[in-house]
Amino acid sequence: MSLEVFSSLSSELTKSESKDSIKSQKSNFEKPTKSMGKIKIRRLASQESGKVPPKLQNSSYFWQFLVILLSIILAGIFMFPELRIVQQVQDSINLWHDSYEQQYNSIVQGNPEFCHQSLNVEKIFSEIGREVLNQEKALGEIQQLFLNDTKFRGILLAGTPGVGKTLFGFQLMKNFYWQNNIQKHIFNKDVESYSDLNEMLNKLSVCGENLIIVDNLEPKDIEQIEGFRTKAVDKVKQFENEKRSVKLTVIFLVTIPNYNDVQKTDIKLNLETVTKIKDLNTVIFQCFGKTEILSCIKQIMTKESLNINDEGIQNILNSIDLESGCKKVGVKTDVYKIF
Repeated sequence: MSLEVFSSLSSELTKSESKDSIKSQKSNFEKPTKSMGKIKIRRLASQESGKVPPKLQNSSYFWQFLVILLSIILAGIFMFPELRIVQQVQDSINLWHDSYEQQYNSIVQGNPEFCHQSLNVEKIFSEIGREVLNQEKALGEIQQLFLNDTKFRGILLAGTPGVGKTLFGFQLMKNFYWQNNIQKHIFNKDVESYSDLNEMLNKLSVCGENLIIVDNLEPKDIEQIEGFRTKAVDKVKQFENEKRSVKLTVIFLVTIPNYNDVQKTDIKLNLETVTKIKDLNTVIFQCFGKTEILSCIKQIMTKESLNINDEGIQNILNSIDLESGCKKVGVKTDVYKIF
């Protein structure tokens, strides 16, 4: 065989091999192998099943750790107040708030000493004495209690109906210097009444003195009276612990049921009950008879410029139930306004 024939056969063989190689490469490119398909399926399955890539997973661990750490710190703050660093910040905020409140009231009232001046006790009780009749002894005792400068003043006024307890409370509020610091509550037995009483203690002011009057109480409400007195004292102490100054007077008005002459001993027992309440200054308002009722009639005649003759006055006295005190005198005298 010649050399030319051999070379031609070699070249054809080389061409056929190169064509087969190209076809094989094309098939490999166009048709992925089964192993490659399995890898892709596994990746999709791992993503769908909620698996997170390592970098994101490490980041998630970091945030979980941070949340737990902050929770522990906050729990420690509230469980161990004495360890709170933020206590100093809270004290500073309280001081700023108190200073702002005092400056604001001084500007509004036009008096730089508005928050720091003392009650003019003698003037106040002089005004009260013009309206509350026949209770000179009781008013003198209460006045003495107001002359004692103290952070907390608890007073219980007890007496039969119509002898001037509620009238005293009204006149005290009328003449009290810091009108925005007055709170009055008509007590009843429902749950809201207790919550309202507690809410009053959250409204105390550091500007001037505070006055809370609780009316419509009876001797059987002793537990409620003692409970509120305790909370009031604790609230004042809380202010002191926060290095803040607050003054509070709480007056409880307790009505002793009026009985006939046969049951006078029951009045005495009720009075003994209310006087046993600890840490409260109890002042007894005396009962009224016809002499005290007569003074109430004359007081109304003077105020309203009524001209009632002796016969009319006697008719009023005879028609009034002494158990109601002076409460119904105004109703009786209204009849004479039309003449």
